[in-house]
Amino acid sequence: MAEYKGIKGFKVESLAADPSGPDGQIWYNTTGGALKFQINAGAWASGDAFNTTRVTPAGFGTSTATLITSGWIPPLSNLTEIYNGSTWTETGNINTARSQVIGFGTTAAGVAGPGGQNAGAGGRLANVEEWNGTTFTEVNNVGNAKYVCGSAGTQTAGLVIQGGYGTTYPGWTESYDGTSWTVENPCLTGRGDGGSGGTLTAAFFAGGNIAGTQSTEIWDGTSWSEDNDLQEVTKGLRGTGGTTTAAICAGGQDATPGYVTNTETWDGTSWAEVANLATAAGGGANHAGTAVLGMAIGGESPGGKLNSVEDWSYANAVKTVTVS
Repeated sequence: MAEYKGIKGFKVESLAADPSGPDGQIWYNTTGGALKFQINAGAWASGDAFNTTRVTPAGFGTSTATLITSGWIPPLSNLTEIYNGSTWTETGNINTARSQVIGFGTTAAGVAGPGGQNAGAGGRLANVEEWNGTTFTEVNNVGNAKYVCGSAGTQTAGLVIQGGYGTTYPGWTESYDGTSWTVENPCLTGRGDGGSGGTLTAAFFAGGNIAGTQSTEIWDGTSWSEDNDLQEVTKGLRGTGGTTTAAICAGGQDATPGYVTNTETWDGTSWAEVANLATAAGGGANHAGTAVLGMAIGGESPGGKLNSVEDWSYANAVKTVTVS
């Protein structure tokens, strides 16, 4: 009779203690005398709604210390709200209202970047403003006016990634040192409206608004390289964030069926489908948290604009194989 190892070419590993990963790993725990495996246990839960409903605001921070600003109500908004883990409070407004705008940094030191001058295909802004925990201040503009960009990093070491002007998406990358912007090597596939995150020297950009793209590109501080694609073709994400080794992309739009609830996590090698959002929506405030603890903030669904928030929590869970 054929043995398991002869069919599969390997044995189930025997371990005295449960390992920490990766997802899908299977082993025999010799201490407890049980066959075990590891799965993703990520889940979304209803969060605290913010005050003023809008789409495509800038967002940055963590799941317990988050800021959103600007967006489209209509009209263009310059309203800013800050979240302390339980309550959203209106705070100092941004100077120049904009939509389809990005942000990066923290609630103590953040950046709100370029964006659009309306909700459609109108003029684009190069304006950049820094947040100091209380107020926004105009600083040096990016070199190229654009909207629907990606972003990564901190107030003194950040990136603005991709974006477009009208129907043109040149793949721009610009880095920020806290004072000046520098044009870097462009992305390989020009597009906007994708998921992004990471740092000045290790960032990602995934999906986007070029028809059919699921492309993921990784930034190493000098240049971009292609990596494994998203499972779903997605643009206008509702939530995104994380790093080049642990990221999340959630919600957004696809040609069919339109707004989606899909959530995918990135482990540094590939994307995997995990728990869906409760509400199919796109155009939310991105970069609020990590792949472990994050938020999907606002957006637009088939029913209209949202001020709702969904909270993300992720952890690997060890399960025991049973025969009953």
